[in-house]
Amino acid sequence: MKFFSTFILLLFFGKVAAQNSNSLPKDQFYLESTVLALRSTHTNYFNGFSLLFGDHLNQKFNLALGYEYSGSKFHNDNDWRLYNLSFNVILIREQFTLFSKKKFNLSADFREGLSFIKYVKEEPLVRKNYRYRVKEKGLYLYGGIDAKYEVSKCIAIVSDLGIKGLHMSTNVYEVNPHGLNFMVGLQVKI
Repeated sequence: MKFFSTFILLLFFGKVAAQNSNSLPKDQFYLESTVLALRSTHTNYFNGFSLLFGDHLNQKFNLALGYEYSGSKFHNDNDWRLYNLSFNVILIREQFTLFSKKKFNLSADFREGLSFIKYVKEEPLVRKNYRYRVKEKGLYLYGGIDAKYEVSKCIAIVSDLGIKGLHMSTNVYEVNPHGLNFMVGLQVKI
């Protein structure tokens, strides 16, 4: 609820400030959908998708509220065997335009969120052939570079390359997949 409240407040104050500028187009809201792949530092792949609803607050900054799902059938971490990993994330995204020319736009992309994690854990060094379910919550962080090419006035192709941590934690006994992430998808102005 804190994420949603913060997003609404930032959206409101950003819109109030943006109303003073006559150069902004009226179609600022957008929906974005991407497919994604994370290659973790343990050489496993986590695949998924993200959905975002956002607003271009001005020509250099946009803010979005979103949902992301990432999952993997198997992950080997600290001699643990983890099965059916599922990461559901509620996030806020901030983008700052670095370069813009005609239909092409390059931005710095930052995302923070809360991840809800489920998986089945096996600890073969402790007890063989015994598996149990685990549920955790954690901090989600992402930083990357986003490229956008406008196909038309309403539709753009987006791709993003960055570093992601699905569950940032100082507890060594929690699962924290992190690594290089790639996303590609569409952004539609509404």
